[in-house]
Amino acid sequence: MIRHWYKQALRLAIYLLLRPVLEVFRLLPPDMASAVGDRFGALAGWLVPRDLAKARAHLARAFPNLAPGEIARLARAHLRHLGRTLGEYLSLTKRDPSVFQARVRVEGLELVERARAAGRGCVILTAHFGSWELAGAAMGLALSDWAVVGRDLYDPRLSRLLARWRARFGIRVFEVADARGVLRHLKGGGSLGILIDQSSWRVANVLVPWFGHPSPTPSGPVRFAERSGSVLMMGFILREGNRHRVLLERIADRVDDRPAEAYLATYNARLEALVRERPEQWVWMHDRWKQHGEAGA
Repeated sequence: MIRHWYKQALRLAIYLLLRPVLEVFRLLPPDMASAVGDRFGALAGWLVPRDLAKARAHLARAFPNLAPGEIARLARAHLRHLGRTLGEYLSLTKRDPSVFQARVRVEGLELVERARAAGRGCVILTAHFGSWELAGAAMGLALSDWAVVGRDLYDPRLSRLLARWRARFGIRVFEVADARGVLRHLKGGGSLGILIDQSSWRVANVLVPWFGHPSPTPSGPVRFAERSGSVLMMGFILREGNRHRVLLERIADRVDDRPAEAYLATYNARLEALVRERPEQWVWMHDRWKQHGEAGA
């Protein structure tokens, strides 16, 4: 009981410290918020040495031919990118949608529109790459039936904040366990974005190569596409200076009963190619290769 109350008190203290900082970022212009976030990310390298060490270990596994100095540079660059991304997103949650739309361009939206015209849904596989919350917001502004699958944050107060910001961009959120709701949405012609680039014991996974090693990749989204008759797609957002480009690409017009690996290999290969081009834009603190029961780096 004492431990429970201690955790609750600690979460409240962290929230009370974070809340005004988040609001300051929301008041700053987007470019300034992004620049300040970059500085926070640089500072984070000193504040969270364990996470920085994880990032270095994972980068070294993905890029075995890189010198240690370059690995260390990329690890710090990825923290700076995360800070920059968060600062910019917070600022844009308080701006008019027109400000947001001027910074984010969506390519391939016609693929979704074509499916919708035929009364079919779209399952779009995405990743913690670039400014992924901005990608979700861009889709929410572009589509009237956009939804994502999400999980609550560690603090319900922060979860409510994020839900409010997402709702401002027209994003509907399904809980991970709400398979029936997801299928209803897709069978009704809706579009759904799902982050599937993290290893998790909570969902069914299949092993698919990523940077030359077997990587647990959630297979549920493929089965959602099969059972709902939806088009299976993938979408990624790339930072290009202070602007962003969302790339939507088709994986399969029809998903049959072939193993999920047949479809997920296309996703993993495309994500790997983008990460190789822009390694600082992926979340290297996460062990993409960790299999259930293994000790992570």
